[in-house]
Amino acid sequence: MPAYVPPPRPGIIPLRPLGLGEMLDGAFQACRRNPGATFGSAVIIMAVVSLLSWLVTSATYDFDILLNPAASDEQVFSFLGGYLGGSLLVSLVTAAGIFLLQGLLVLVVARATLDRRTAFAQLWRLGAPRLPRLLLLLLLWCGAGAAATLLVGGLTALSVPALGWGAVLVGIVLAAGAGVAALWAGTKLCLAPAVLVLEDCGVLASLRRSWRLTAANWWRTFGILLLTSLIAGVITSVVATPVSLLAGLLAGSVAGDDPSAYLNLVLPATLLVTNVFAAVAYAFQSSVTSLLYVDLRIRREGFDVALLREQENPRPDPDAVPGAGPVSAGPGSRPQPPSAPWS
Repeated sequence: MPAYVPPPRPGIIPLRPLGLGEMLDGAFQACRRNPGATFGSAVIIMAVVSLLSWLVTSATYDFDILLNPAASDEQVFSFLGGYLGGSLLVSLVTAAGIFLLQGLLVLVVARATLDRRTAFAQLWRLGAPRLPRLLLLLLLWCGAGAAATLLVGGLTALSVPALGWGAVLVGIVLAAGAGVAALWAGTKLCLAPAVLVLEDCGVLASLRRSWRLTAANWWRTFGILLLTSLIAGVITSVVATPVSLLAGLLAGSVAGDDPSAYLNLVLPATLLVTNVFAAVAYAFQSSVTSLLYVDLRIRREGFDVALLREQENPRPDPDAVPGAGPVSAGPGSRPQPPSAPWS
């Protein structure tokens, strides 16, 4: 009986269907071996978010209203509306940054599967032609979310004349249903940024492709995304909590009775430190998502065979990305094997 021969592992992962631990380890290895492209890109994106957060907070945070017990209700509601609107804008920019990072880092991960290093400038040179379509995909995503929000709000408002306070219950039910639908569809379409960048396809084609790749793998995909989100959240919280507490202590000693000192000194430093560590977590999370995409292609299409073939016959181009270009089912494709939910 022939001895067992393990699958080849030229880079960060073995060329076979991946387990959860192998995805997490592979994502860590991809970030460690390409720190400029992964952590560097994430830090720059989060630095932009920090700058925007500071500008929005400086523009909307009115200490005269907060510290004035005689402020009118109109002033308070105006302040709250501006602050919440600014916070929503910052959240959208943060989500956009993570979205772009997920799309770009698939180039790093795909090259790392064959132990090819990717520099910071090289990543952005390779990803630049795809950025307009990535932004278009992001706008489509945001537009769908805005349409769903308006629909829920409109239906709730229409039910007010007939139901009165019962419209609140209608709004809660509609919002919960919309949240479940968004969670389901978001999981099905989560690989669209990676597909768009690596396979160099259009926006709608990337959505259809992600939908097909996650077929019969929804729970596994959702579980891996949830776990990595929790890991990223823990990493960020471990740093953000003590930094926020320290900022609160410093605010009293540095700012004193001058609120502008807090806005111009303490707040920028807090945002910068917190978002730098958040960038590390987001780079890791995006790399896991990229490896999830690679794993699903291995399971459904025999992508490991294509990677092995490219490893044996490497292209002379130093910027070559394994698996890049349009995908069509061919002799190398294979049906997805049955697997346990967390295999």
